Amino acid sequence: MNPEITVRRATIADVEGLARLNQAFNGGSLRPAVQIIESIQVNSEMIVVAEYQGTIVGFGCAQRVE
Repeated sequence: MNPEITVRRATIADVEGLARLNQAFNGGSLRPAVQIIESIQVNSEMIVVAEYQGTIVGFGCAQRVE
């Protein structure tokens, strides 16, 4: 793993970067910030971001389903 890349849980401050990457990955229009904030705050979902030199360069999501 590149020591210059850090992985951490997403925060509200990451919404713009997450929207940009989500659009690049899925295409279409930008996902509304309110939807991303809701996903970050849901206890059954975990979103992590990969950061390089202060810029979000990747993300991952996992959901707990019961």
